[in-house]
Amino acid sequence: MSVVLVALSNGPLLSPKVVMPIAALLLVVIGLHMNALAAAPIPPSRRRIRLANGWLMLLTTPMAAFAFGMASPNNARVFLLVWLSVVGLIAIIVMLAVIDLVNTRRLFRQSQAELREEIRRLERENPPGNSHADDRIEPGGTA
Repeated sequence: MSVVLVALSNGPLLSPKVVMPIAALLLVVIGLHMNALAAAPIPPSRRRIRLANGWLMLLTTPMAAFAFGMASPNNARVFLLVWLSVVGLIAIIVMLAVIDLVNTRRLFRQSQAELREEIRRLERENPPGNSHADDRIEPGGTA
């Protein structure tokens, strides 16, 4: 019932004094994460997806801060437009996260196939019956 009362009040949903510092901190954290991501040793496809998601989060954060701390239900058109935009951007962010999941699975399968091929190549070069036991150096001994 208190949520309904807040939504029916004349002002914004939350105080801008609470919302804006949290949004500013979140923007800094997202920016630092994107900066670290740019230098991380990850596949280019994963970097592109995550950087795109980061840019969307950088766009969504101030809009959500405006929606919570400044948009008033009294101005229904602005209130609705801002909240629809925030929800739409969050939906796109979630879709990009799913794309990242599918891409990560693709990269995993690709690395598995490469490992299988490497194992097959090594088995062809060194068949099981062709042991070079005499060539090994025993621990604490000589060849």
